[in-house]
Amino acid sequence: MPTRVGPAALTAARSDSGLGEHDLFRPLLHRLRPPPEAAAAATLAAGEVTGCLDRAFAQMADLAAAPAPPLVVGGLAKGTAVAPGRVVDCLYVLPPHVRHRAWPRTGGGRGDMGFIGALVAGLARAFPSAHLTPAGWIAVETASGVVVRLLPAIPRDAGGYRLARPATGLGLWHETNPAAELAALQQVNRASRGKATHLIMLLKAWRLANGVPIHSVALERLAVEFVPQWPYRRRSLLFYDWMVRDFFFWAAHQGGRQLPLPGTGADFAVGDAWVFEAEAAFAFARRAGRLDSLGRTAEAADHWCRIFGQPLELMLGRPPAPAAAAGAGDTLPAAPPAGRPLIW
Repeated sequence: MPTRVGPAALTAARSDSGLGEHDLFRPLLHRLRPPPEAAAAATLAAGEVTGCLDRAFAQMADLAAAPAPPLVVGGLAKGTAVAPGRVVDCLYVLPPHVRHRAWPRTGGGRGDMGFIGALVAGLARAFPSAHLTPAGWIAVETASGVVVRLLPAIPRDAGGYRLARPATGLGLWHETNPAAELAALQQVNRASRGKATHLIMLLKAWRLANGVPIHSVALERLAVEFVPQWPYRRRSLLFYDWMVRDFFFWAAHQGGRQLPLPGTGADFAVGDAWVFEAEAAFAFARRAGRLDSLGRTAEAADHWCRIFGQPLELMLGRPPAPAAAAGAGDTLPAAPPAGRPLIW
């Protein structure tokens, strides 16, 4: 962490800051938060899609699954989604015996795509947009405009689920434990006045604004590891500019790591294609802080806009820059889209 002055002196030094608690991060987080109706619309859309699969499975006695409400996971379930909140991730939980009947091959490689293809075909009868994404999700756009991303899941005896993702080329089965992930996030939030959730939302805005090639799971795991180490985790939103700056300084040295997935015994590779963007974001956040301390708040805001993009630009009443091309979820471009330069 960068060397800092003591908290008391720091608070006094920041009392006249132009981009303080009420001027930037509180309204920015409010703008990033999906509207209240988004969660209800997403749950309804997920129910439509999984209901379609329930009806398809009802005709397959050997693979029949008892109808159950969709298990919504991801940002909308954890409270870390950002507006507009029109993409919902859910698991379609199947009985354990389906694993061996539907996926007889359990080795590496692409695995048996037959069952996944049958799921896509079954959904396509009711949802013509149904397709398999490069990240292994079955994606469907409903009539309401909500995109449902679905993965077949098998319960694990130890808790959590095995996910079938043969299209990724990383092997057939992946493990996840949404309840353990949520508990880990909430534990850090309780110790930091909600900063883990806030930081994840800000990082998702950064990723979207700049086409950063990093998975949302990596963002979450990095934020959950960083916040408990940050010395000002109990301070107010007045310190969020420092939190963002310090996170990017720290994250730029975390590329290539394997981070544990709660409740699974498995690790997640965070990759390193995003490290240059983290270094650039740190540079902008550091410059913004220095300009703000000199009272040059408009120039400081320019630097924050380079990090957070359109949500902040609209909040400040500025014409937004061309948005980075955004896919539905975690299949991100390998480099910033044409027309949007690297932020450095």
